[in-house]
Amino acid sequence: MVTWIASAALVWLVVAAAAAVLIGRGLTTCEARERLAEPAAEPQPVTHRPAPRPRPRGSHHLTGVSRVVVPQPVYSHR
Repeated sequence: MVTWIASAALVWLVVAAAAAVLIGRGLTTCEARERLAEPAAEPQPVTHRPAPRPRPRGSHHLTGVSRVVVPQPVYSHR
């Protein structure tokens, strides 16, 4: 009778340990899936843009485009 109780307890411990290992693996894989599926893992939209550099005087919005600059006539004081 004692051996039957001891063997049942041993089987119970083995089953509980196997279940704990399987549940632990399942939780870690679920957590990994959730972590990959989180929107935080995706690139976030830019909410703050750095201030633009001031343009030199006389430049227009075509700052980076090469263009021919025609000198303007200088009007002197009369």
